[in-house]
Amino acid sequence: MAKAIDDEAGGFIDKYIGDAIMALFDDEATDGALKAASLMQQALLKFNYERTASQRQGRTQNSLAKIAVGIGIHRGEVVMGTIGFACRIDSTVVGDAVNIASRIEGLTKQYKCGILITESVVSSLQYPELFALRLIDNAVKVKGKDEAIALYELQI
Repeated sequence: MAKAIDDEAGGFIDKYIGDAIMALFDDEATDGALKAASLMQQALLKFNYERTASQRQGRTQNSLAKIAVGIGIHRGEVVMGTIGFACRIDSTVVGDAVNIASRIEGLTKQYKCGILITESVVSSLQYPELFALRLIDNAVKVKGKDEAIALYELQI
């Protein structure tokens, strides 16, 4: 996953949070974030195929479940800095955009989509014709927000 974000799409991994990755991309256009998400899902398809191939060929005795991930992408202003206290300091980004991206990621299960993106992402794409986008919900309200936002699925 890190290779797709950093090497192939020009992103920056801010941190690993349990089984999640928080990554940041250039503000000029959001194309890199969509490219990374697509590459991550493709890498996961390959990984799952290889896991099940090992099982089919009898190299693995245990039943291996497919691994699925949901990716939520939002665009907005964040503040980067150091937070914490003397005994525990960490560098990170904070802001409304971070919270919305996290909420969008959580909605991937509800909408049964691997990658969900917001209208602000779609509107800032430099080359939207390169991506297969499908409107999923034109007015979803995420926890903690009064304004509804539109959600799109990035199809791979």
